[in-house]
Amino acid sequence: MKILRIKFDNIGLFKKGLTIDFTAKDRVSNKSQVIQISNSIYIQKLIGLVGINASGKSMALKLLKMAMDILLGHKSLDQIQIPRNIVKNNTQICIDFFHGDKFYRMESVIGEMDAHTDNDETILYFKDEKIYSKNKSSAEAKKTLFDYSDKNVIYTRKQFEQQKLSVLKPVDSIVIAITKNERVFYADMIQETNINLYRVKGKAQIDFINLFDDSIKSLSLSEENLEVCFKSNIEAFECANPLLGNEVLSSGTIKGGNLIYKANLVLKSGGYLLVDEIEIHMHKELVLTIMDFFNDAEVNKFGATLIFTTHYSEILDAMDRKDNIYVMIKQSDYTCEAVRYSERIKRNDIKKSDIFISNYINGTAPSYESIEKVRKFICQN
Repeated sequence: MKILRIKFDNIGLFKKGLTIDFTAKDRVSNKSQVIQISNSIYIQKLIGLVGINASGKSMALKLLKMAMDILLGHKSLDQIQIPRNIVKNNTQICIDFFHGDKFYRMESVIGEMDAHTDNDETILYFKDEKIYSKNKSSAEAKKTLFDYSDKNVIYTRKQFEQQKLSVLKPVDSIVIAITKNERVFYADMIQETNINLYRVKGKAQIDFINLFDDSIKSLSLSEENLEVCFKSNIEAFECANPLLGNEVLSSGTIKGGNLIYKANLVLKSGGYLLVDEIEIHMHKELVLTIMDFFNDAEVNKFGATLIFTTHYSEILDAMDRKDNIYVMIKQSDYTCEAVRYSERIKRNDIKKSDIFISNYINGTAPSYESIEKVRKFICQN
């Protein structure tokens, strides 16, 4: 199963909605950078979300994770960490995906109901849902891929409720009828953006660790302790509290060890990895190495996809394609918008980092006015 597009409407923060298209819109000249679904439909192996602070990057990633929890993880809404006040009553979720030999669209409308608790919490549930389907042969062209105007609905939520299927709760999506026998591995490092702890249980694959610190001989983590043995020492270092691993390991080794472990699982399964602020604690060349693994046809044999956010546009210079980059922009009314880079910039002879740093796409760099206000305050006080 491959995700083609995730779309949110009527959602807080993103006034115009949020759409992340996983398919290749531009011409494909190097097939090692994409995953072929049919003659003309390709999926990206890398998707980058770039923008200044508070431009909606992390929230966009959380919303993608929510959609994957529903579609790939078969999770109920009460099992998902949902961004409250962002996802609300009448929020619409549309997921296009390819499964088996068919294309599908899931359209869901979120509702709110009173939880009848003292703290006035509300419960989110699926108010309405529809599932569309079409044969692979009917969607060979890019321009018709997301067109279901002439296709019949194969499932509706009302049908499920009328049939009184006791296994379907209000917090469960009807998409499970299509995906119940499909398991797609996906992982994320969203929560680890601000909490950098080594989390890989058991004895580490030392080749992974040495990519970030070649002085380490062995590394293992249990419930009780973290044990590290360095090549220069005979005795191993032991931390009785695994949470104190940063006293022994560098921040980069911790972040890198977690990242390469999850990347390996995703690459071997053809799944999805979501990483927030991929450059934190990591040297640029190591970040590019991870990205290269996903673009390497021998490493990425099953069509895995890395989706990441970054503040540093220089990382994007290593991405040859333009249609797998989304620019996150904060608007004048403080809402956010995701703009596909290829829709704003047609030229290939300008470095992507120069575009961002120059603020050519308005909103990709701090405003002159904001900088001057801080400068004047510091000068006067």
